[in-house]
Amino acid sequence: MAGNSTPIQGLAIAALVVVSCFALLRLWAVGQAVPGIDYYQFWVVGEAIEHDGLVNPYADEERERIGALYLDRALASVPAHDDGLVTRFAAAAQARAVLETYSTPFLYTGVHWLSSGDYETDFNRWRILSLVAFVLGVLGIAQTVGMAWLPSLGLLAGLLLFFAPLQSETQVQNVNSVQLGLLAIAIALLQREDSASAQVAAGATLAIGAMFKPNVGLVVVLLFAAIAMSGKTHRTLLVAGGIAAGMSFAFATSSVFLGSMNSWLDWISAATSIPPNIITTEMGNYAPLAFAFGESSNGLSSIFIVLLSIPVLAALWTKRDAEASALEMTTLAGLGCLIFVLTANLVWEHYFILAAPLLVAAWVPGLSSASSGAGARLLHRTLPGLALVGLLATPTFEISGLSHDIYFPLVQGIGTVILYGLAIRRLFAPREVSAA
Repeated sequence: MAGNSTPIQGLAIAALVVVSCFALLRLWAVGQAVPGIDYYQFWVVGEAIEHDGLVNPYADEERERIGALYLDRALASVPAHDDGLVTRFAAAAQARAVLETYSTPFLYTGVHWLSSGDYETDFNRWRILSLVAFVLGVLGIAQTVGMAWLPSLGLLAGLLLFFAPLQSETQVQNVNSVQLGLLAIAIALLQREDSASAQVAAGATLAIGAMFKPNVGLVVVLLFAAIAMSGKTHRTLLVAGGIAAGMSFAFATSSVFLGSMNSWLDWISAATSIPPNIITTEMGNYAPLAFAFGESSNGLSSIFIVLLSIPVLAALWTKRDAEASALEMTTLAGLGCLIFVLTANLVWEHYFILAAPLLVAAWVPGLSSASSGAGARLLHRTLPGLALVGLLATPTFEISGLSHDIYFPLVQGIGTVILYGLAIRRLFAPREVSAA
């Protein structure tokens, strides 16, 4: 592709790089003005475990104790001569006076490994890591599936400028961009089929990502299923070994850090009993399932996971004993992310960052040619655009006239459903057609 580039294409690429840099600077400026209330919770748990005798971060009394302790420390750090000054540390501590700790033990462990003990320093380090992971995640996946640089940078620029999930991530500083980066690494490693170490590393990366935050757990299942069904026993064993090693590493290191293997049981208990009053739609929980079915969605999540996974597994079965392409592996990873988004009862805005793999895959040539007829081809060129507009969300929200608790779950839910349908069609398409 590079050999066919023209001066105009070169100028367009340069312009998109400039636009992307501008968008990154704008996101950095937004991050400068926020306390990072999600990152603060990840950070403070690690600090309290190391320095303040925190044993069970999931206990209500400890949530109150540590929240109050670090609030006092944050307020004490404000210079006495400037009562009007509110530091980032103090603002975050005030917003999280009582902690809401529902993340995995390994997430708290991993974040603490990158901590220096100074909130401002660590916060800025995390912001850099998050932005780099997002950029490399999008571009890495795009290059792995064979997308040319011009559309890759065009998509990246659009996401950096208008992607509502990324803007939400910038406000609260969660971990979804880092997860996207890990997925890109794992997908790239899986393509190096001739390297045993790469296959083990891919499995370990996938497992570590799932232990870090389990919303990508289904990605591990689907990718491993594709590899196992390919009929290559040696590769299957290598990836399985990597998954086992990654899980063991995450479990062991976090258990040591938190002082007990029971920390994982404490997390499961906490994660399955999140109070409904802290995850309302008005607060930004835009779960499509909860929006569509209301309170009855609580009993439907498992059912919809099965229903949405059946077509994926059926498509894999039709292509058993053959290796999946890079585009198909990316599609499977994206489906694993998207099925979680469509079936979970808690989906904060920034969780939709995990739609990025399918947003990339949807624009790779191949799917439209699998359809017969000009109308079908036109439809399959239009649908990715509709999904992208739905997931960007920000440009059209202001003119929609709808409240955020209706607009975002509705429009982004439609976008994810479109992406799911496109991905399923791609998986059922003849393999030689869907190759990038």
